[in-house]
Amino acid sequence: LVEINRMGAERARKEMGDVQRDAVEFRIILGACIAAVLVLIGIMLTRVLARNERQLRDKTHALEDKNRELDAFASRVAHDLRGPLSAVSVASYLLGERVPQQAKVTGIVQRGVEQMTTLVDELLELSRIGVTANATGRTEPVAASIAEELATRVRQAGGTLRVDLEPAAVRCSEGLLHQILWNLGENALKYRRPEVAPAIELTGRAVRSAYELTATDNGLGMSHEDAAHMFEPFFRAQRTRSIAGTGLGLSIVRRIIDGCGGTVTVTSELGRGTRIVIRIPLADASERARDEPDRAAR
Repeated sequence: LVEINRMGAERARKEMGDVQRDAVEFRIILGACIAAVLVLIGIMLTRVLARNERQLRDKTHALEDKNRELDAFASRVAHDLRGPLSAVSVASYLLGERVPQQAKVTGIVQRGVEQMTTLVDELLELSRIGVTANATGRTEPVAASIAEELATRVRQAGGTLRVDLEPAAVRCSEGLLHQILWNLGENALKYRRPEVAPAIELTGRAVRSAYELTATDNGLGMSHEDAAHMFEPFFRAQRTRSIAGTGLGLSIVRRIIDGCGGTVTVTSELGRGTRIVIRIPLADASERARDEPDRAAR
């Protein structure tokens, strides 16, 4: 009986060992199968992502080519329009001199030609903006020229102008930075409240790795719906369409900001004024970003 029990125990241990071994082998095989499936899925996903990335890159290049073609087309059309407009302007001027009694009619023609010329000039400006990441400029000369150019117009309107730009090098050419500030200042002056003296401020400060430009005014202000469309080409709010303008100035500003890798936010209230904050990368943004952890640690 003892021998039988011993043999039975040995047989049971052997069967248990076989079961455990089979279980381990099954787990190994199952793990290998799962790993192989995951590898295959990973390879398939990698190929799909690579194909999608390649297609996206191709479409991006095609879109950039189309945009360049559209810019070149707009530039050619705008340039070709200047000739006929100049001819109409000269003809209306001569007609006004020869037929004084038609001065009212020729005046209407002259104003129309001036408006069209302004529109053509802004279309040309919009098509010529080619911003590169390597373009840099200083804020000091821009601040001086903007203060000089806008001060007279603001004084004539009985208002005040404050231009305070902290000296810095930004990732935007001085010409384009001047264009941004000029358009913002001109808009603030143009869309002022008739019963209130305009108060315009253009300030700039270096904040971490970006330069923060802020334009504030006490003008007409905008509704939330109008503010959402203010940077769209040719957009004119219903309540300001009686004021002369083309609706391209802020589109030019937005295009420059995008080209410089910047951002813009707008806060406005009807009858109270508008505040526009533009953030443009500093020319030495990478160096500042590397220095900040060291300064924080110290």
